[in-house]
Amino acid sequence: MHDYDILLVNPPMVYLKDRLAQFGNMHQTEGASYRTFNPGLLSIGTYLDWKGYKVRVVDLLDRDVHDIVSILHQVKPLVVGISCSYGLTYLPTLAIARLIKQAAPDVLVATGGQHIGLLGPEALDDCEALDVVVKFEGEIPTRQLIEHQKGHQPLDAIDGIVYRLRSETQPGKSQPYLDKGRHAETVDLNEMPFLKYELYDDYLSYPPYVEESRGCAWACEFCAAVTMSNRRMRFKSPQRFVDELKHAISMYGLEKQYPVLAATFGVDWKNALDLSERIRDQIGEVEWVTEFRVDVKWEKYIDAMFRSGCKAFAVGIESASPDILRRMHKTSNPAHYVDCAERLIQKVSELGDTIMHINLMVYAGETPRTLRESMTFLMKWAEKIHSVHYSPLIAYPSTPFYRNFATHALETGASMVRGSPWDEMRIYPINPSHYFNYEEAGFHARMMEKLVMDEEKYMHMHETRFAIGQDGELSPEDKRKFMEQMVLASPLD
Repeated sequence: MHDYDILLVNPPMVYLKDRLAQFGNMHQTEGASYRTFNPGLLSIGTYLDWKGYKVRVVDLLDRDVHDIVSILHQVKPLVVGISCSYGLTYLPTLAIARLIKQAAPDVLVATGGQHIGLLGPEALDDCEALDVVVKFEGEIPTRQLIEHQKGHQPLDAIDGIVYRLRSETQPGKSQPYLDKGRHAETVDLNEMPFLKYELYDDYLSYPPYVEESRGCAWACEFCAAVTMSNRRMRFKSPQRFVDELKHAISMYGLEKQYPVLAATFGVDWKNALDLSERIRDQIGEVEWVTEFRVDVKWEKYIDAMFRSGCKAFAVGIESASPDILRRMHKTSNPAHYVDCAERLIQKVSELGDTIMHINLMVYAGETPRTLRESMTFLMKWAEKIHSVHYSPLIAYPSTPFYRNFATHALETGASMVRGSPWDEMRIYPINPSHYFNYEEAGFHARMMEKLVMDEEKYMHMHETRFAIGQDGELSPEDKRKFMEQMVLASPLD
């Protein structure tokens, strides 16, 4: 007897003690509590609830994976879906799958997300307990998996999944799998119901995301979005987005900052302008933040964004070196791209009390000259940039960079760090070139972050986007500890 159709699980992250895990996207401090919705999981749960299924969501981010056993007995689901969007959640995802299969062998165990979805068959090889890997967006395939468990749909009719061919006569034997890897049907974002935040326990302690768009039309070599979205983008209409933002405000209030989930905000500049003006006209000024590229037509709408309450601007610049920008396939016109970045930083500084956050990367092929170009850019604009996330490159399987790595290695001397724990997690730190190894790249990146950082604005950017702290708010003492542990401390302290 099953009480719920599906249990959706957000797994915890692994905290690595390895020297190379102290930098960039892998830098996490054990004991620092991150309270953020898993957007994909929440969207799938919302969609399934809308379709009439009984859904339970559990967040294990600050819990032990073994807690899943008692939860499983309480919920009694037909299907368990485990999200794995990050390399640091891969091993916990596999551990949770094994615990579920041991406790409830008849439950279908599925997983998906930006990290494990790219792996597909490799994830099934790594974990016998996994039944299905959803490779792309999850709403419709997950509904179809529930229908399969109810006996209404065969697995081989579901697109966008890889599944194990189980044997009833030899249940313990490793089985082959079938890859239905073409992109599945996707939901219409304008028909989706508003996110049902209350699927999460204690949901008011989380920062309220609102989704504006999905996908990506670019082909940055290092990014998983190229594979996940097939270079397609989908947008909510401006009024649909504003109605959902109103709904979120009715629950969370105007004192919150609202992170807007966008593939790349402002790709359709008319849509972005209309959306910003509708926020101002229908809501007034509400604090929100989003991410976009420097080479979209931000000049058309950035004033309207600011007037509607967007005071924090997050931009993925990645590099100021023309050679590196070409190598990462960020742009075909680096001079124009860097000029756009400089004009954007200047414009944001003229708007008023704002936060300018940029993302940079130490990429394969870096030389002393290319790093100087990015350093010169940062120092030129240091007084107008308040927050920087600078990360050495990590390779993820099935990204274009990973597939083309042999070329990078031959041309630049870049190398991939293998062995434990990287092979187990299937993420690989990259020694950028003959000149620099990963650790040197990491120390360089951390130093540049600190040189440019405005501590107060950095803290505001992060506390409102991630709601660090068990109650979603930070005391002055909590803020001090966070800055010491996450930002100011040297790696390996």
